[in-house]
Amino acid sequence: NEPSFLKDKKILTVYYSHGNNTEHIAKVLHSIVGGDIQKINVVDKYPKNIFKFNSLVRKQIEENYIPEIDKIDFTNYDIIFVGSPIWLGNVSLPVRSFFKNNNFDNKTVISFLSYSSVAKKEDVKQSIEKLIKENSENVKVLTPMLTFKGGIVLVNKQIENWLNSLGEKEEK
Repeated sequence: NEPSFLKDKKILTVYYSHGNNTEHIAKVLHSIVGGDIQKINVVDKYPKNIFKFNSLVRKQIEENYIPEIDKIDFTNYDIIFVGSPIWLGNVSLPVRSFFKNNNFDNKTVISFLSYSSVAKKEDVKQSIEKLIKENSENVKVLTPMLTFKGGIVLVNKQIENWLNSLGEKEEK
């Protein structure tokens, strides 16, 4: 029961997941919207140890580091769903790299984000829209979905409600 704004569109779901939360959301979303799905792969992998990971990410965020990622070709798609965990109140660095190194002109970009600690939702929404539009003048950015780690079991219903709300906005 897909919203009408998705009909007859070529859809790509792209995501980065360090744990499994964002990957789970991406797979559920993909099962609903169809199209293709691709994981963002980082050339230099992040450590699994949470203490080493947090220390490295904090340093990289402070230095505005942009990690090298594998190229993803999305030229043949109309709508790109982009999933990211929130790291220290920011979009993950691999997804930041994806946005900074690509132009999304004539595309619709829709983000879905997972977080496990306090995140200022409006700040995150504004920063991701700014990031997407940084290299693209003619891109349509729709409202992102934010999912708390603990709500992962209810994600199917949340995705359906979110997609329906996006569809209602598009039809107005």
